[in-house]
Amino acid sequence: MAGTRTSTDQGKWTYSLAYFAGGELLVWSSGTTIYAWETVYGSGLPVISSTRGELRAN
Repeated sequence: MAGTRTSTDQGKWTYSLAYFAGGELLVWSSGTTIYAWETVYGSGLPVISSTRGELRAN
């Protein structure tokens, strides 16, 4: 996915995603765990989907 980092704030990174109507990816850490929250915006609906959870290596 393509995007641009829009901010970095005390262990949190926010990215603006290049989706049709826009989106946002927030990444943060808590202890040794890394989490992410992706939100996809719609043109007719405020939010098409929102997913969050722990990031893990395969």
